[in-house]
Amino acid sequence: MDRQALPTDAQLQQLSNSASFRRAQSYVRSGAVEITARLDMQIDAIVSGTEDYSVQLLLGGREAESRCTCPAFAKGMFCKHLIATAIVARDRPIIEGDASADSGTNGTSKATGYSDLRVFLAAQPAERLAGWLLDFAETDPAIERRLRVYQAQHSPRELRKALGRLLRAPRFLDWRASRKFAREIDSVIELLGELTGSDVHDGIELYEYALTRLFKIYEQCDDSGGDVGDRIREMVGRYIENLGRSNPAGAARAKALLELQREDQWGFLPIRKVWPLLDEAGRAFYAKTVEDEFHALPPRSPAEKNRFRSEFFWPTARMEALAAVRGDAGTLIAVIAQDLTSGHSYERIVAVCDAAGRHRDATQWAERGLKAHPDWPGMRALLARQYERAGLTDEALELFWEDFQRDPTVETWRALKNSAGRRWPRYRPRALEDLRRRERALPDGRRDVSLRTRILIADRDLDAARVLAEQHALAPELLDSLAQQIATTYPESAAGLLRRFVDASLPRCQPRAYAYQAQQIARTLALAPGPSSRAWVNQIRVHYGARRKLMSLLDATIAQAESDGRARSG
Repeated sequence: MDRQALPTDAQLQQLSNSASFRRAQSYVRSGAVEITARLDMQIDAIVSGTEDYSVQLLLGGREAESRCTCPAFAKGMFCKHLIATAIVARDRPIIEGDASADSGTNGTSKATGYSDLRVFLAAQPAERLAGWLLDFAETDPAIERRLRVYQAQHSPRELRKALGRLLRAPRFLDWRASRKFAREIDSVIELLGELTGSDVHDGIELYEYALTRLFKIYEQCDDSGGDVGDRIREMVGRYIENLGRSNPAGAARAKALLELQREDQWGFLPIRKVWPLLDEAGRAFYAKTVEDEFHALPPRSPAEKNRFRSEFFWPTARMEALAAVRGDAGTLIAVIAQDLTSGHSYERIVAVCDAAGRHRDATQWAERGLKAHPDWPGMRALLARQYERAGLTDEALELFWEDFQRDPTVETWRALKNSAGRRWPRYRPRALEDLRRRERALPDGRRDVSLRTRILIADRDLDAARVLAEQHALAPELLDSLAQQIATTYPESAAGLLRRFVDASLPRCQPRAYAYQAQQIARTLALAPGPSSRAWVNQIRVHYGARRKLMSLLDATIAQAESDGRARSG
């Protein structure tokens, strides 16, 4: 088989969606895919999900004609089982004698054994199969919990109890336990897909129940790997998909949605995704409830510390989200303006005004923000941009100049330069002199020109940066960066800067950085191949000889550099 005929990851994601692709990858990692046959343009496999699914993947642009026995494929989807089969067939080597090799091999595999097992089980009496399943359930609680779900599928009350047993976790899940629990959620997602296919209304309620349980568990979960969060997002997506398949959601559904959002402290279920699916009654109920909660909040304390408490934060966040989905800029501004204790609130209000085309209001709020928080980073630039929009270029330039004087950085330098335009030749010397004044104000032992050098490099004035670096102390990373940029035009100067970089870095260098240090030492020799550089390298060998890994990397790197040099000259 020509493996180039197999689809790439990008092509597979186009055939399905990102959630199905992630689930397929989890199947691949867990070894759930067994290739049973490889033909020229066809792959047959068994994929173990909620049950074993038979997959037939056709290639050569005929992927749409592929087949799978899962419920998702029956609904017209290019399912995760097909994706997983494609990934395994493409990425895993064919082992000679394995049943997954091209037709004509005589090997057997686990998947072939499953096929035989399926035939065997299908021939057994129901009573015997029931006995075997009961034996398995007694020895494996996970099997029992899943069987209980199937048993209860025709009783909504019992079904919830069975799902609750599946979605049970210890009080706290560390990151390892979280990864294991995420795999349990996979089985719940599979089960919900099977149980909710025929009755959309019951399906919505089951997803709401499952999500409520998951939100409570997630609060006591170390999900550093994001495994549980990914599953919750997938379940939210299926919940919204079911909402879209139902009649427009009314007040009862809006109430259930609000209950879910009260449990969701991470924004998995934003109202903007559900609002289009609510009918007029549902939107009215949702809006009234959110507004009543917000207006019932007690007065804020003078210190405003209570705004960070959840009983204040979440009703306010929901009120803001409601105003946003309604396109009600006035209400959104009023809600944000209830807390003006930081410059961030003014920044948000200015953004809302700009998005709504209320540019005069944006300017006024930026002016108020600067007056209330003159030391807030970026507040002058915020107002300056509003002035530029209004054509007040002189006022904007003065604000950018003040901003640079208060906080000289590469960013404020660039903002000043952009604003100055043709006047930049007049402002640039003033800005550089301001930096020199700051340097002179420092004690002799702490005098550092790193900031001025960094700005000159960003401004592409490498000649001035080089002269400054040769005369003064600099941060090691700047010595390295500048040396790389001037190596072609000033090789001797670059070599000197690299020597200073290595001398400053090696004493505290960790083993993971040895390879880079060795490269810079070899580069120094290449830029200045004289007795002085060789003597310097010998000093490094003497001083750091005990660092065997460093010495080994240094020898290999220098030898490779010399070999490359001979090849170029020859």
